[in-house]
Amino acid sequence: MTTRTESLSAQALWMTLHDSAFPAGRMVHSSGMESWLRAHPDAGPQAIIAMTLDYVLASLAPLDAVVGAHAWAAGDTARLIELDRLLSAYKTSANARTASVDPGRRLADTARRVGLTSGAKKIGAQEIGVDQYIDAVRAESTPGNIAVVEAVLQAAMGIDQPTAVLGTLRSGLSSALSVSVRLGRLGAMSAQRALVEATPELVDSVEVVLATPLSGMTGNAIDLEVWGMRHEQYAPRLFAT
Repeated sequence: MTTRTESLSAQALWMTLHDSAFPAGRMVHSSGMESWLRAHPDAGPQAIIAMTLDYVLASLAPLDAVVGAHAWAAGDTARLIELDRLLSAYKTSANARTASVDPGRRLADTARRVGLTSGAKKIGAQEIGVDQYIDAVRAESTPGNIAVVEAVLQAAMGIDQPTAVLGTLRSGLSSALSVSVRLGRLGAMSAQRALVEATPELVDSVEVVLATPLSGMTGNAIDLEVWGMRHEQYAPRLFAT
């Protein structure tokens, strides 16, 4: 397999991983957005997009994406499990842990079942213990946070670290915006426009994420965290968290 073919194969697998139709379980979690929208019936598209982007830039980027970047470079299964458990320790509410672990375990299981991990091997998977880690996630002997699972799969595919981080941020924003779309509070066209317009901020965030040590991790989307904890009080509700 030529270098160009390997690169194209990696990109094809990467697009599969981040395809909104890929059954990774992201779309059943709102991370507090459903409760926030319920409490703010007059919030318009601009406010909704601002809240969603704030969640990605103030929580997903400085916490989940930072751990993901370190997981991409981890090198062995023991280190991956250590990072996985560290991220769980930063998820202070049951709601936040569920929204991170449930889709991560679903992603690990789906990736194995559809052959995504073996597909990565065929193009020269990095020696990062991808099989051992995925096995540990499926056995529930490690949390399986989606940021770590995603990073491991992207590294195994041969996706470079900045692109892997960007993929995590972009998928996170797309998933979060889709919550408002499915609840009828944001038009599909507005959501796509928001994704396009957020590109410079997402790209800038990649450099910040890559430069952040584990000691510098933080998650500051406190408002949505609180609304997420209130989620179980509401009925009916469309999303699990």
